[in-house]
Amino acid sequence: MEHTWLGALSAFLSSVTWAVGTTAYGHLVRRYSGYAINTSRALVALPLFLLTVWLLGDWGDFHRLDGPRLAWLLGSVIASYGLGDVCFFWSTRSLGVPGALAIASSYPLWTALGGYWLGEEPLTLVQWLGVGTVVAGIALVLVSGSSGVGKSADSGWGLLEKPLVGFALAIAASLLWAANNVAIDQGGTGLSTAVVNVVRMGMALLLCPLLARWILPGTSVALPGSVLRRYFWVMALEAYGGATFFVYGLVHAPLAIAATLSSLSPVLAVPIAWATGAEAPSPGRTTGVIAVVAGLILLLAF
Repeated sequence: MEHTWLGALSAFLSSVTWAVGTTAYGHLVRRYSGYAINTSRALVALPLFLLTVWLLGDWGDFHRLDGPRLAWLLGSVIASYGLGDVCFFWSTRSLGVPGALAIASSYPLWTALGGYWLGEEPLTLVQWLGVGTVVAGIALVLVSGSSGVGKSADSGWGLLEKPLVGFALAIAASLLWAANNVAIDQGGTGLSTAVVNVVRMGMALLLCPLLARWILPGTSVALPGSVLRRYFWVMALEAYGGATFFVYGLVHAPLAIAATLSSLSPVLAVPIAWATGAEAPSPGRTTGVIAVVAGLILLLAF
């Protein structure tokens, strides 16, 4: 695998940008639908990726986008922007953000299994233990946090308030996010990262409004201009910078390692909160952070 460590670093940096993004999106989803947020993310990122392709002179990679690659990348967009993110937003209605993330953060396990079945580099027993330890640590960090959460504006369906429905949606989000990782790895290998993201953001910009009209008729398909301008820097950082790191990491590092490193955003927020005095250390969260660090050592060192 070329550039394995650079790919691993990129996957980790995607967690950093997602940690910033989710803070802002957590506020937005209380007033706007997940599709409005995702449409706006794609709207901000697409011109930036087109500019990147122009600056790098990577236009030739568009000729390499055959049917199978486009199918994988379309699957990636459906599994993330189209369905996975929205399932997660809905699951927070009954479980809260910490509970929903504790379940959805299991996606590195499904990603590792998918990569194994598709012939990626097999993990050793110690590395499998590392993946499981990281996932358990993330879950412990999340469930040890506060459970307060605002409700999403996606729907007024009372069904979404039922914990069992929330659990099923969080599991669905986990599986869809894992499918997104596998699809990017399969469809993006050998292509410019910017070209891959031009295709993904273009597809998202078409798909999200259509799904919004179909699944959530009557809701806005994008954020209002004033809100978009206010959060432009967040979306540029997360949807452009984060997607760049994310795609590069998945393509240039072993799939299980990249998926695990890209899932660390909830844990990264904890030491930041400690350092700034926003949160006092607690036994549960401290244990979770230690477990994540130990799992990463097992995953990356063996």
